[in-house]
Amino acid sequence: MLLPLVPLYVLAYWLHALGIRVLGLRRKSPIPTLVIGNPVAGGSGKTPITIALAQELQANGLQIAVLSRGYGRSSKGLREVSLDSKPEEVGDEALEIKHALGDIPVLVDGNRHRGLAYLKTKYAFLDWVLLDDGLQHHRLQPDISLMLWHQNDLVQKPWPLPAGNLRVWPIWPHPRLKAISYAEKPIKGIPSIPFKMEAPIDWESKNPVSKEYWGLGWTGLARPESLVKQFSEIKWLLSADHALPSTKFWEQIEALEEHQYLICTVKDSLRLGPHRQRIKKLAVVPLRPDKQSSGYREIVNKVVELCTRSS
Repeated sequence: MLLPLVPLYVLAYWLHALGIRVLGLRRKSPIPTLVIGNPVAGGSGKTPITIALAQELQANGLQIAVLSRGYGRSSKGLREVSLDSKPEEVGDEALEIKHALGDIPVLVDGNRHRGLAYLKTKYAFLDWVLLDDGLQHHRLQPDISLMLWHQNDLVQKPWPLPAGNLRVWPIWPHPRLKAISYAEKPIKGIPSIPFKMEAPIDWESKNPVSKEYWGLGWTGLARPESLVKQFSEIKWLLSADHALPSTKFWEQIEALEEHQYLICTVKDSLRLGPHRQRIKKLAVVPLRPDKQSSGYREIVNKVVELCTRSS
């Protein structure tokens, strides 16, 4: 029923992008920027890829910060993320990035230029800022961008919004890298990055949790299929993207026996916030790109080369 609206969406997308360029509103940041995003709405692994690339660039001697929109937060405006931030204040993705990167500055702001100006003023030593999402933010002209396609999207060939979930219509290319995430098989011509899901670890002790203690699984990932498949022996409770467990789910979670764990991802655990106190035992599944894969190394080498050349 929504197919007739697709041409209107594509036309509006082009006119919006063209208008920004004609009016001279598209400009670069005072700090070099690397945008990591996905053209299709839904999970493509951009948050763990952002974390991994920030770590790789830092290891190569560059001073890095991360700027995110703060998807899913109830607050507005500019906020700097700390380890004590609440998910409703900064969004679960930005909070996950901060917990992973520690001392690296992490900021949320829907106004990318304002956020970048803040980082330039407060952290004058920065070499690069990584933007977690932002391919559709036409006012910012990134120095480098990495477009992540989920492998399923290349197979299904999604329709543009509103009939499908393709939200970015490529126009006026800038220096752009492409990669396929969650790839089970290499795709010719495009680096493929498989993801590793390690055994659950205790939320507090970080020790591995034996299978006999696995109780229920819960996740609010946009695309939980790989997680559910990897840990198929667990009964999974699936919430909407970025959502908390429903009342019905909480009844099942709180009915777990004393020795049984609730299993979720790191992002899910951070989203729980103070609700974690309602859970007897919590274990998280570390979700990371396979850093030994040839596709990951190819992307990292290209990004490091471009960033160090420009610094």
